[in-house]
Amino acid sequence: MPHSHKWHQHYKRNTISKNGKTFIIHCGTNDLEQIDASQILVKLKTLENQLHKKYPQSRVIISLLLPRADKLNGAVNSLNETIQKEFKDIAHTALVEHNNITPQ
Repeated sequence: MPHSHKWHQHYKRNTISKNGKTFIIHCGTNDLEQIDASQILVKLKTLENQLHKKYPQSRVIISLLLPRADKLNGAVNSLNETIQKEFKDIAHTALVEHNNITPQ
């Protein structure tokens, strides 16, 4: 897979052109090393919006960021809270939490 900060380009190139009913987006944890959390949120919103425009009956599942065992874990928690607020009321979009995973 390409560098993590280019996940959206890889996703669009390899998946968005295919006909799908359910899309799972799992991204962002490694991106925090390269780009600001606000940029990750903008890219995530853009991708989710593009999927719903192209496939209006599809379901988008957003996998929240996984916890980290370093100084960026606070940013992960903050971004996860923001994602939950931003996407909680969007039709055909679900969020998946990873509360059972702890960083080692």
